[in-house]
Formats: sequence, C-alpha cells, structure tokens
Amino acid sequence: MKQKQFSSLVLFAAGLFLFSSAASASPNANILYNEITLETGFWQYDYTFYNTSTSGEHLYSLWFDFSQTANVTGLPLPTGWSSTGWGGVNKLYLDTFSKNSIYDISAGSSQSGFSFTINYRAGNMPYTAYFDNHIGNTYVTSGVTSIVPEPISSILFVTGGAITAIRNYLRRKK
Repeated sequence: MKQKQFSSLVLFAAGLFLFSSAASASPNANILYNEITLETGFWQYDYTFYNTSTSGEHLYSLWFDFSQTANVTGLPLPTGWSSTGWGGVNKLYLDTFSKNSIYDISAGSSQSGFSFTINYRAGNMPYTAYFDNHIGNTYVTSGVTSIVPEPISSILFVTGGAITAIRNYLRRKK
C-alpha cells in the first residue's frame, strides 16, 4: 500500500514539474538602442534585438510605437528582414519582420542593424514583439526599449579618477 502511495506521489510530482516547466517558458525580448543626435535636428536610433525566450521561440517581427507622429527614415535592414513602411512622414509606428523563418532570431541570440532616424528625441519606446516556435504556435509580448548601458570599464575609470582627485585634494589641503 505504501509503495502505491509513493508511486502516485512521484507521478504527481513529476507531472507538476513538467507542467510548471512548460508554464514558466515564455517568449521575451530585450530591445536595446544607441541614440545619436544628428546636426540636422534628427536623432538616429540603432537597435539590437535580443531574443531572451526560454524554450525555442523565434523572434520574427517587431513593432515600434511612437509617442507622437514622426518623420522617419528607415536605414537598410539586416539581411533577410523587411518592413511595411520602414519610414515615412507622419508615422505613428514602424514595423519590421523576417522574410523567411531562417532569418528569425532564435532563443538566446540577437540581431543588430535595425536603424532609423526620427525628427524628435524618442528615447525609450514601447514595442510589440512577435514569436513563433516553428511548430505552429505564435506568441506576442510587449515592452519598452532600453538604452545600451555604459560599459563598466568607463564607470570604473571615472570612479577611479574621482577617487584619485579627492585623495590629491585632501593631501594638498594638509
């Protein structure tokens, strides 16, 4: 009797583990950008799309939403990617997508080379990302783009310089 209860408990735990593993797998993206101020009163945004999904979802399309109408010039897209209206006057959004599943961004990888210029400083923008697991299931998620963080070496250099300057100041003060 005890062995039957133990076997039932093991099967229940295994089923719970499998179900929770499947439930925790989720499509997700991290969209980072560099912002460049141009002399023409425009800003250029260079994006890298990171597919941070956990179980085989492929990022195949991304939609940027602008906070106001914008004049946008889309720069050439990476190989295998296309768009519907990548640029234009009085745009409220931009969208881009892979032309074929071989160009989709697989889970755990990234693709750079998505750039455009815009007539206002857009900063962090909302986006909608579309995923496909290549076996018939599609997923949608959304988020907000983030600026590429400064490299840690620059931060350490500035911190070290500030500490040295303070030490020299205090040493001269004595």
